Amino acid sequence: MKPKQILDLEEYWWINIHKQRYEDKIGKITSLDLADNQITDLRPLSKLKDLIQLFLISNQIFDLSPLSELKGLKNLDLENNQISNILPLLGLNDLKYLNLEYNQIKSISNIFIEQGFDF
Repeated sequence: MKPKQILDLEEYWWINIHKQRYEDKIGKITSLDLADNQITDLRPLSKLKDLIQLFLISNQIFDLSPLSELKGLKNLDLENNQISNILPLLGLNDLKYLNLEYNQIKSISNIFIEQGFDF
């Protein structure tokens, strides 16, 4: 049976998240792959404080504000979305990998480069 957190996400976005697309560690969702789902609103993700890996490739995302709550994220893939403002990611100090390819970003802040992100 799927964890309640996954069921809530499925209901909110009207999608089906297969077991192989999330990792449940004793009731905690630590990895989530939501690629190719036409997602625009990330607010439901702000509740998943245990996320370490998040894959949001090929959606319709433009507002990253809800991700600012996910302080434990280490891997974040946002390839192929509608993102132009990456400032909400500044507080994610544990990030080791960040993919922002194929978005609407015009410039990348020197702060990210100084923090050693792999773009």
